[in-house]
Amino acid sequence: MENLVNLKLISEGTYGKVYNYKNKYAIKVETEEGKEDNRLQNEQTLLRLCKGEGIPRIVSSDIINGEAYIKMPLLGLDIKELYRRNGRKISLKSTILFGIQALERLEHIHSKGVIHRDIKGENFCIGKEDPTKIYLIDFGLSKLDIPQKKKAKDLSTSDEGFVGNLLFSCCDSHQYKSPTKNSDLESLCYLMIYLYRGSLPWEKDYMMTDEELQKVLYHAKKNKPITKLCKGFPREFHTFVEYIRDLGEKNSPDMRYLRNLLLKCLEKKDYSLDYSSFDWLNSASKKSSKRGRKLGASNKKRDEKLLSKKYLKNLDSTKGSDLIGIGDVQINPNLETLKKEKQGTIKDRLRGRISKDDLAVLKIFK
Repeated sequence: MENLVNLKLISEGTYGKVYNYKNKYAIKVETEEGKEDNRLQNEQTLLRLCKGEGIPRIVSSDIINGEAYIKMPLLGLDIKELYRRNGRKISLKSTILFGIQALERLEHIHSKGVIHRDIKGENFCIGKEDPTKIYLIDFGLSKLDIPQKKKAKDLSTSDEGFVGNLLFSCCDSHQYKSPTKNSDLESLCYLMIYLYRGSLPWEKDYMMTDEELQKVLYHAKKNKPITKLCKGFPREFHTFVEYIRDLGEKNSPDMRYLRNLLLKCLEKKDYSLDYSSFDWLNSASKKSSKRGRKLGASNKKRDEKLLSKKYLKNLDSTKGSDLIGIGDVQINPNLETLKKEKQGTIKDRLRGRISKDDLAVLKIFK
């Protein structure tokens, strides 16, 4: 294995980094935060348990120079990047086709007793060799489901606090309840709505305490009428979302019924079940992808400039605060450490991580 310094970094999260190895494999290693919870070992175990179509295959794993890693086949772009390149919107047909495959991936891992707990665009990729196939990736936050009979009568509060993505997480996550299999399905609903409509009603810049934020997001998701939330979708998709939100914590979903609802969405619009018609594969999308890339890049630079200027200015005037991104939340960066960083370094940390759908940086006052 080559020194990781010589490899191209593909993506980076709180618990892991992924590198491109010979343009053929993806090498995932742990960050220091990931090592504390043995995240990579957990992910490796769950990936082997869930092996199947649309799940990354582990080629090998080892420890070199004290660094644990897993090697998997290199995949294509993730859905969030495809969405950005397509002008920050995906057609209704592609959204439904994506939803059908995503639903199949969730049905598969749930049948193995695994809850993903981090459903978002970045965690779905297309195949490198077969761009019509959707892969579910990143099991760093995933866990095995506890049989209901071993649980308390009332779903206990998670000792981890909030886990997942603020934008797409289910309502109950904002009450610090442990995510369930049905939580994954609710998150998929929000992701599909986001991909087609380009936004979600609760996508705002909040300035409040963490506890207040969770309450606001809970009520925003819980009380939003499905007719408004799903505006523009066929009636069958309204039923799809309503059915999932009414499942609660203990009821098992009828996955065949859910898949049929999505198929009826295609039928109602006279769309065919043809994965080769994804936006990122047809000629019209290719013509608009250049515009989409320019638009995405422009928004990205604008967000970086505004955020770095606004929040760097506040770093010296605010004490006892943490910065939290609207994406994955579990560990908050230390403000005192950020204060010691140079402005350019902080800009580099923001670069590539802040966009419209990630909202802005939230300042959480303790």
